Amino acid sequence: MNRRLCPICGSGKNKKMVHIDMNTPKEWSIMGKYDVVVCDNCGFAYADVASSQSNYDKYYADHNAYSKVDDLRYGSDNYEKEEVYFCRLKDYLRPESHILDLGCGSGKFVVYLNHKGWVNSYGLDPSFNSVERLIKQGLHGIQGSICEEISKEKQQQFDVVCCNGVLEHIYDVKMASRTISDYLKENGVAFIAVPAVEGFGERYAQLPNYFNQEHINYFSLNTLDRLMASVGLRRVSSDNESYYPGASDDIDEEKTIIAVYIKKDGNCILPRDNKTEESIKAYLMEQRRRSDLEKTGLVRWLNEQENIIIWGGGAYGMSLLTNIDGLYNKTLYFVDSNHEKEGQSIDGKFIRDPKILFEEKSQFSILIACMRNAYDIRRSIEDMGIKCSVYQA
Repeated sequence: MNRRLCPICGSGKNKKMVHIDMNTPKEWSIMGKYDVVVCDNCGFAYADVASSQSNYDKYYADHNAYSKVDDLRYGSDNYEKEEVYFCRLKDYLRPESHILDLGCGSGKFVVYLNHKGWVNSYGLDPSFNSVERLIKQGLHGIQGSICEEISKEKQQQFDVVCCNGVLEHIYDVKMASRTISDYLKENGVAFIAVPAVEGFGERYAQLPNYFNQEHINYFSLNTLDRLMASVGLRRVSSDNESYYPGASDDIDEEKTIIAVYIKKDGNCILPRDNKTEESIKAYLMEQRRRSDLEKTGLVRWLNEQENIIIWGGGAYGMSLLTNIDGLYNKTLYFVDSNHEKEGQSIDGKFIRDPKILFEEKSQFSILIACMRNAYDIRRSIEDMGIKCSVYQA
C-alpha cells in the first residue's frame, strides 16, 4: 500500500525496489523504515514513507548535525566543495547580486561567497545553530524552512537562489521548488546540487550511503528538470556541465548533479525517466553481492567478541545495529565525534563522546561504522592509545 504519492507528479502507482530497515532514536520525528520505489508514471525514485514536511522540519531544527558535520568531514578551512559550486555558478553572478543559500547547513558556502566579494549573500536554515554560526561571523543568517509560505513582499528578492544537498532531504519537494522560484527575480538563477541517482550503479557504497533516514528523494537530471519545470525554471547548463565529476574529470567521487536553471516562462515536455530504475537495479545487484561478503567477515569477528562499542552514530551504525544478528545484545553504546549527536539514543543505546573510552572499565572491542571517515577514526583510536580489537565494517 502506498504511503506517499510521487512527490513530483502525484501518481500513486509505483514499483518497489528495496526495503530499508533502520531503528532510529525515539525522539526523532522521522523514520528509517520504508520502501524505495520508482514512480510508474514519471520514473522518479523516492522513499515511500508515511510522514509530513512538518516532521522533517522538526527533525532538522532539533537534531541538526550539519552545522558541524562539514568541519568534521573536510576540516573547517577546507572549501573544496564550495570551490566546485562557485566555479559552476560564477558566470551567472554580477558584483551586486543578492544570493540566498536555502538549507545552508554549516553555512560554509555563504562564508565562501563573502570571501569572494559577494557580501549580499544570505543563508536560510531551520536550525538555530546553523543561523547563529553565520550571525556570529557578521554574516546574514535567517532561521526558516524551505517549505514555508513566502509573503508577497518577500518574493522576487534574490538574483540567485542556491539549494545544495537539500532537496534529497525534503518531504514536500513541490513546495520547496515553489519556494525557490518565489524567492527569485524574473530571469533569476537557481543553482541546484543533489546526489545523482545515475551514479548509484557506477560507484559502490554501503546501502545507507544512498538510502537512509534523511535521503528520501533520488534525483536524475531528467526528474530534477521535471520538478524545476513545474515551477517555471528551465535548465541552461548542458547535460555534461550538470554533472560532477563530469566525463572529463578524473576524480573518484560520488556523482552529483550541479545544474543551473533560469526563471523563465515557457512549456517544457520531458519523457519518462528510465535511467533511475536501471541505475538502482545495477547498484542493488552489486550491493547484495558485496553485502554477503561483508556480513560474513563481520559476523565472524562479532562471534569472537563480548562487549562492543560502535564508533559512528549515523545511518550506517543504525543499519548495522538493526540488521546484524547478535550485535544489539553485545553493544554497550555508541561513540561519535560530532557532539551534536551526544546524548541521543539509538534503540536504547546511547551516543557518547569518544573520551568515555578512557573511563570504560570493562573489556571492549570497537566496531567502526562510518562510511566516509573510517581511516580517521582508526587513527584516532591509535592516537588515544586504546588497545583493543577493532573492526572496520
